[in-house]
Amino acid sequence: MSAGALAYIVAFVPVSAPAAAQSWESVRTCRGLDGRSRVNCEREQERDRERERERERARWDKDRYDRKDRHARDRDRDRDRDRREWERKKRKDAKKDGVVAGAVGAVVVGGLVAAIASSENKKKKERQRREYCEDRYGTYDVKSDSYRASDGRWYPCE
Repeated sequence: MSAGALAYIVAFVPVSAPAAAQSWESVRTCRGLDGRSRVNCEREQERDRERERERERARWDKDRYDRKDRHARDRDRDRDRDRREWERKKRKDAKKDGVVAGAVGAVVVGGLVAAIASSENKKKKERQRREYCEDRYGTYDVKSDSYRASDGRWYPCE
């Protein structure tokens, strides 16, 4: 036989072996099934295809991370360390905020106590001064804080 005739025959003879990328076991068809069996079969095929896509996606992600980054354990360890460091910093900041709030509160309360004490002290001093002026000068006028002297003039109480 000539090479041309052989090529002609080979082109039309079906190949009985599966292609290299697939096997007969993985090929499932639902052609001969009817009703619920066919629906279940198609559902299982779709699940299998989805699982295979997930496997491929996971394999691609793993390859990408292994090439680009360090190993997964190292990434996890670094992430956990960063999270713990962030939480520690947050606690320290909260402590600082508490100390600052306590200091501000102490200053405010101290200021209020001092203001109340000074107002009472001021009233006491005014009362003592008024009593002193009334005792010393018999003609002391509280409104003008002055007294009338023997010459008829008004002078401030000292």
